[in-house]
Amino acid sequence: MYLFSEDIAFNYYFIERMSYGCCAVNDTISQILNPHAPFGGIGNSGIGQYHGYDSFKCFSKETTILNKGYRFEIDTRYPPYEKNIKSLNFLYNLTKK
Repeated sequence: MYLFSEDIAFNYYFIERMSYGCCAVNDTISQILNPHAPFGGIGNSGIGQYHGYDSFKCFSKETTILNKGYRFEIDTRYPPYEKNIKSLNFLYNLTKK
């Protein structure tokens, strides 16, 4: 889910009431670049494996909330991404290490 608002109360209202696998607040790319944040949806796109630990993971609702900070604004975080593909690839490769 992508949520764009600078109204913190509005953001919390939706975060607490909506169903989602990942929520990016005021950003569109952070959840993909963060290797520790599970990226996924709900319903058919949220189905996983089961048995043992995988059952716990499958039948638990793990969510991610990413809230964009306002200290560093870089163009690569926002569409159109085509003009920044080299920078995005560089950032993505940094997360793999």
